[in-house]
Order: sequence, then structure tokens, then C-alpha cells
Amino acid sequence: MEATKYNKSEIMKKAHRNYVVLGDSRKNRENNKRGRKLFSFGECLKMAWDEARRTVSEARRKEAIRKEREAREEWNRTHPAKTVVYDACVQAAISAEYSRGRYMGD
Repeated sequence: MEATKYNKSEIMKKAHRNYVVLGDSRKNRENNKRGRKLFSFGECLKMAWDEARRTVSEARRKEAIRKEREAREEWNRTHPAKTVVYDACVQAAISAEYSRGRYMGD
């Protein structure tokens, strides 16, 4: 399995955006009237990395599902479903039993 390449620039930008909004910067400390938890830059960086990893794993999962679906559709194209033709007598017997309330089939 090959190593995943992450866009480190985007991860750092996201970490900085998180730090500006949620971080323990001087501005946030002064405006923190509700006593919410303020995150350090390291915690914001960890959140950004977690999100990047989650995004990559989600993309891989969706790609695997797409490939499986394409393989299934290809198999369905090459192997058409066989249709079952019922005899008129069998159809009549089933409908008669069904109308009497005794039919226990599908």
C-alpha cells in the first residue's frame, strides 16, 4: 500500500483558522465570557490532521464502493437475468388459492 500524500499547507491553514476561532489567543481570552475551553495551537493542529486523515479514508471508502458498484453493473450487463415464464395453469391455481385466502407463497 502506498503512502498517502497530505497537503500540509492546507492542514496548517486549517489549524490556524481553528486557532483564530477556537484558540487560546489573547483576543479569545479577552472575549471568553462564557468560560468555554480554549484550544492551544497544538490541539488545533491535531484536529486539522484528524480531519485530513478522515477525509482521505472517506475518499478511499467511496472509491471502493464506486468500483464495487461498477463491477456489479458490469457483471449484470454480461449476465442478464433469466426470466421465469409461468404456465397459465400454475397462474390460475395460484390466483385461486390466493383468492380463497390459503395461498402462503411470497
